[in-house]
Amino acid sequence: MNISKSSKETIWEFVMMSLKSQVLRANFPEEIYQITMNHLNSLVDILINNEVIDCKVLDLVKDSISYVENV
Repeated sequence: MNISKSSKETIWEFVMMSLKSQVLRANFPEEIYQITMNHLNSLVDILINNEVIDCKVLDLVKDSISYVENV
């Protein structure tokens, strides 16, 4: 499936708008932490489901999860 450049930009804008909305609606710092963890874990699921197992991006996301969990 091919997606046009303008469609990709529209999807990216929608994703960013949704993320900003989630962060702005957070009442406590813990909620921002949970939003971050949900997004990082979703990225891992997406990469694994698309069989991108030997990917530097997957390693980066997993490292980010470890970092956020230990802060």
